[in-house]
Order: sequence, then structure tokens, then C-alpha cells
Amino acid sequence: MLELFNSFDVEKFNIESGKTFNNAVFANGIFQMRKSPMGTFVVPVEKVDFTKYGLTKTCETQFIPDYTDIPKIPCGVLEQVIYLYREIYKTIESEVYCAIVWDRVKKDFFIHVPIQEVSAATISYTNTPEIYSNPDLVVVMDIHSHNVMNAFFSATDLADEMATRFFGVIGKINDTKPAMVVRAAANGIDVPLQIADIFDFTVRGIHPNSDYTVPLADYAKVTEFVPLPIKGKYTNMYSGYYDDDYYDYGTKTNYKKAVTTTAPAKTGVESTNPYVRIYNQINMIRYGKTFNQDTVLNFMETAVECAARYLEDFDVKETDIHHIAEQVELLTAFRFNSAIDAIHGVHDTDEYAEVEFTSKSLGSENDNPAIYS
Repeated sequence: MLELFNSFDVEKFNIESGKTFNNAVFANGIFQMRKSPMGTFVVPVEKVDFTKYGLTKTCETQFIPDYTDIPKIPCGVLEQVIYLYREIYKTIESEVYCAIVWDRVKKDFFIHVPIQEVSAATISYTNTPEIYSNPDLVVVMDIHSHNVMNAFFSATDLADEMATRFFGVIGKINDTKPAMVVRAAANGIDVPLQIADIFDFTVRGIHPNSDYTVPLADYAKVTEFVPLPIKGKYTNMYSGYYDDDYYDYGTKTNYKKAVTTTAPAKTGVESTNPYVRIYNQINMIRYGKTFNQDTVLNFMETAVECAARYLEDFDVKETDIHHIAEQVELLTAFRFNSAIDAIHGVHDTDEYAEVEFTSKSLGSENDNPAIYS
């Protein structure tokens, strides 16, 4: 069965094999060449030292774009993606996911928005079989927003990038110059790319009548994630939390209606479950709680408690514990450095590519109301 889809060789890929996957052994390991409609990926399968067997030629991870079958994505598509993110953010201050799909029959792109539950830092979406099983459709790119935060790929993003396609993150969506990072990935291995490797800013549409507008019905597919009651050894229900001018709930029906300027009488004590407390603190920040130094410090303290509780409740390997600690440290350092840079007027470093939407690249405000709204 493997021979139907795979070819195997030594120190070279058998490109003429016609196989989907071409594997080869090199001095620095086993590599696989994967051809896709967007280009050719070369990714490591296993890093092994084969020099002791006399091999000398090495191989490196790479992506070679090919625009023969599928052209670069017109800037008009990106314009509508950003418009979608901005419109959702007006009602739900959250991340949003969509896919850019190539229709082989119509020879054009469209934006696919699946059913999804979103929050300020998470997305849970349902794959649409009609999209992914249709041989006439090619999912060219998975792209999601970071709302008003910067654009960067998280460890979770990399773990999700098993498919062979492009991936992107757009941040600072309300800025005139949103931030964006892109890359190609296959089997969880990524290759950083430039935005111009994927998008064509000289072309607004494949055809003169190309329309990449996201249908209004698709906006209804994006709903806000609301914490459900949490049961555990510390509490048998979502208790809610009263504090100053905020009243928090855990149900969709009265969740936002409870915001009030008059604090009701405090009933009970704050939950000792850090998971419950961090939900409460997030909701306080989002729906009216004054944001100050104590709010930030309390939130960070609870976040650390959540990590500690997770390590206690689950059988976590020591290596994973160190990884979590490193990620917390890196994330904290990154966010505080960004805040300090913002205070001093320092803009993004070269680590983050930015898309500047100008009249030269995307036309006038009348031509492109989406990106100027």
C-alpha cells in the first residue's frame, strides 16, 4: 500500500515517480518531498545521523512555490478577510477563523467561514465536509485573527498545522496597518514566508467580476464562547462573582444583561477553584470592570494558579512542566516588552511583517470601503 503513494531513494528525490510523497535518505536524516497545488514542500520525517553509513549529502526544510495551477491570492480577498474580522470584533471581541479556498471549476477564490465558537484567545470550529471532500475545491490557506493583539504563531497553531497549505495570522485588525505573519506548513513543520509569496497586491480579483464578499449568513456561524458551569472538588456549580459594579453569570441568556452600575449584595465567598476565578476575572475585564494594576496582577496570579492546578490534576510529564514554564515566561516577557515599546512609541520589529493598506496597493476609500471602515 505504501508503494502506491510513496517513492524511496538515497540522497535524491525520485521526482519522476509520479508519487504523492517522495522520500529520501540523506546524511542528516529522512526527508519527504510533498507536492501540492500551491508548491512543493520538503520536510524532515526523522532526524538521523547517516554519515556513519557513508552518506554526505544533506537536505533542508524548504517550500518551493508553484503558481501554475493556483495563482497568488488577490489582495481583494485579504481585504474582505480583514473586513470580516473587524465586523465580528464590533460585537464579539474575539479571534475568528476562515479559510481561503480555490474553486477549480470557477477558477477563482472564495472565503469559507465554518461554524465556530470564539473567545478573545481561542477558536473552536467544525470542519465542513462539503469543502474538504470536494475534489474541485482546494483549501489554500487557513487564516485567523488575533483581534487587536499582535500577529504571531502560537505553539497551539503549530500543533494544528498538519495539513499541507498556507497559514496566516492577522493582528491589530483595527489599525490602518494591521500586522500579519504567514508561513507554509506540512505535517507540523513550518517554513516562514513573506506576505508577497502568497498575496498579489497588484491584482484585486482574478476576474473583472470577482466578488469575495463574505455572505451575511456566514457571520451568524461565529458565536461567542460562554463558560459553562464547572464541577469539581472545590465547587459543584458555577457560583458567579460579585465585585464593585460588575455581576458575572455563566449562562447565555442573561450573561450580558447583568452588567449594572449598582452592585447587588455579595452572596457567598469567591470560589477557590482557579478555573472559575479566571473565567470571572476575564468577564469582569470584558464587561465593565475598571482595568488597573491590581486587576492585572490578580489575573496573572490566577493564571499561574491555573497552570499549577493543571499540573496537579493531570499526569503531566516533567518535560511538559518545563515547557509550560518556559512558555509562560516567554509570553509574559513578550507582552510586557510590547507594552513598554508602545509607551515609548516603538513599533514592531522585523520579527513581525505588517500589511500596509494604501491607496496605491488597494485603491481608494470609495473603491475599498472594507479596509477603511
